[in-house]
Amino acid sequence: MKIERSEVQRFLGSLRHEVDKVFESVFTGWRRSEGEEPVEPAADVIETDDTVIIRIQVPGMAKEQLELEMTPEALTLKGELKDETAEKAKQYHRQEIRYGPVRRTIRFPLPVESDKAAATLKDGLLQVTVPKSHQAQAKPVKIAVA
Repeated sequence: MKIERSEVQRFLGSLRHEVDKVFESVFTGWRRSEGEEPVEPAADVIETDDTVIIRIQVPGMAKEQLELEMTPEALTLKGELKDETAEKAKQYHRQEIRYGPVRRTIRFPLPVESDKAAATLKDGLLQVTVPKSHQAQAKPVKIAVA
């Protein structure tokens, strides 16, 4: 069976596309997905003495574009970054900025008081601060071994 040159080129083209997607996801901080799949922004989860702080990168997004849902177990961020200039531009020479739906769910590492959460957005960084529940703030007690 003879393999045609065009078949090899098609295979290598699709392979390169898949490898490019892997490298984009590793180096950009955003997971790029085809179609309607939302982008998953990078996040930090930090525990202090009395709070849990979640920081999520949302560059280019205004607070009106973000929706936060919180349960005692997790925080979910939803939103959409729209390209307002796409219709005006005639020709892109490079397009690397990610537009489209954004979604990220982050589970809390310990019990929190979700009804007392506060959120701020500054310079593309969303910060959600949630107090630990009294149960989680309990100090460890040393127990003597008899």
